[in-house]
Amino acid sequence: MPTPTLHFWPRWSVSDEHDVMSPDPVSEPPPLEVRIHRGAHQIGGNCVELRHGQDTLILNIGKPLTAAWGEVVPLPAAIGLGDHGTRPLGVIISHGHQDHWGLAPQLPTDIPVYIGEGAANILRAAQFWGSGVDLHEAGHLHDQVPFTLGPFTITPYLADHSAYDAFSLLIEAARALPAINRRYGVRREALLLVGDDELVARLDAAFAVVSTYY
Repeated sequence: MPTPTLHFWPRWSVSDEHDVMSPDPVSEPPPLEVRIHRGAHQIGGNCVELRHGQDTLILNIGKPLTAAWGEVVPLPAAIGLGDHGTRPLGVIISHGHQDHWGLAPQLPTDIPVYIGEGAANILRAAQFWGSGVDLHEAGHLHDQVPFTLGPFTITPYLADHSAYDAFSLLIEAARALPAINRRYGVRREALLLVGDDELVARLDAAFAVVSTYY
């Protein structure tokens, strides 16, 4: 399997955090591009934008831990979250901690949200205490059950985390992007132990790992 090329958005278009200049992009097929809006230099407020051609996908839409209770934090400057640009194909929320879903109530209602069913139910129940939300999710994440949104294939992997029903995600388009927590989740070593050679090969073929979970 040839090693794919993973591109980061050019420096001028990165919103506020992590930026890496990419080599000249190939024309065919479109590269899988990554823009980290928040979460690269702090814990919380996680939001990663993926782009393949004209299609985009958002991984998490968290509220920064530094934000005060009741403070309104603007949505990240991702394509289609505001008044301009094509809407993202969806927002994938990895788990039920507020630094991963806290800005979801501000999303335009025509953007579908995906999260684990257990995590969604807990957040709905937590509305009683004022610390939850009804995400009105369009679908649920299931362990090792892939689904597609446009050119993106998303495979969730149940992760060991302090939040119930947490997932790490393997995102594939023309390129493979394993979005893996640096402290838990789909570890290469663990995959080798369970003999999942096919997934190990898919991860090894990726250019970079983006940590979107804390």
